[in-house]
Amino acid sequence: MDVYHLPAIEPEVDKILSHYFRHTLDGYWPERIEYLDKRYTTLPFPFPEIEHPGFSFRTEWTLYQLLGFLDSWSGTRRYLSEQGEHPLDLIQEALQHHWGTPEHKRSITWKLHLRAGRVKKRG
Repeated sequence: MDVYHLPAIEPEVDKILSHYFRHTLDGYWPERIEYLDKRYTTLPFPFPEIEHPGFSFRTEWTLYQLLGFLDSWSGTRRYLSEQGEHPLDLIQEALQHHWGTPEHKRSITWKLHLRAGRVKKRG
């Protein structure tokens, strides 16, 4: 299964991130991660939905910035707390191999997922 909410960087890095999210941290995520995984489609939504254009966010990060982002994930923090070992240690070498110089900035793009609705007028 694709992980639609992960950033797109480059294919080999994306594979590492997907495996980290889906397998390494499996069982360490809160239940609500399902909402994100399903792009909010299972979130109760009381309004008639309306179409909207697709959105994305783009930035440039170093490897250190990416690792800081991954370190902030609740799944990462819970794994560390329960296992006593940092899960990023399992992927850092592979990420650096595909990233190159850690200070090198790479383009990172996220597809943003949302649901838009229209509130009906009363009366």
